[in-house]
Amino acid sequence: MNSTLEITHHSPEIVSVVLNRPDSGNALSGEILLRLLEFLEEIERQNEVRILILRGEGKNFCGGIDLREVLESEEKATEMFSQVVKLFVKLRQSPAVVICAAQGGAFGGGAGLIASGDLSIAATDLKLGCPEVLRGFDPVLLFPLFRRKLSDSALRQLLLTGQPIDASRAKEIGLVQYVVEKESLQTSAFKLAEQIRKADPNAVRQAKLMLSANERTMYGISLEDEFQQSLQVHLASWKTETAQERVRDFFRK
Repeated sequence: MNSTLEITHHSPEIVSVVLNRPDSGNALSGEILLRLLEFLEEIERQNEVRILILRGEGKNFCGGIDLREVLESEEKATEMFSQVVKLFVKLRQSPAVVICAAQGGAFGGGAGLIASGDLSIAATDLKLGCPEVLRGFDPVLLFPLFRRKLSDSALRQLLLTGQPIDASRAKEIGLVQYVVEKESLQTSAFKLAEQIRKADPNAVRQAKLMLSANERTMYGISLEDEFQQSLQVHLASWKTETAQERVRDFFRK
């Protein structure tokens, strides 16, 4: 693998997308965000891909947005956080069924990718968390996704403590549907994709449209509009001196 994002068409209907920055915990760089968004727009236009499998190379799934890039400037932070919000919405509303196959660490935006998927498979070593409160900024960016999937109790555990949960707890609260041994993670993802491929394409697409429509109205505000509100709050807290210093301190350690 030479690219930071590997896209492989296993058939006209099944595509795998692999985050390939293992030395950086597969953090979401500006390049990865841009390429992911372009690819999702492409499969929307072509309307041929039915199942998208999202994986991470190496020992971790995704460590979230690349904070080193975000720290470069206020403009860069605004651009990248805006892109990650757009990515979550695109994944959630994609005509393709999105399967996340996650191992190791899935933090911040990595947890958001799992929440954005239709179905998620976790390796037994998964650790999933939202460490924003530990970094000094408001844990609001993933709230529109999480509150549509989780109970109040699970929300409080993730957002108030900033501590990670393991694979069994992630399954218990509904963030993942399956837990498998790490060695069988990829095989399990393709087996699930094949089960979906055998279903009637039109019926599956109608089911996704129905689920997306329900998501737009269940709280009286669309997912897109709520994300825009959360983004503004998140950006304001990110720009504080406390948040900037805590993140820099995190990298120093």
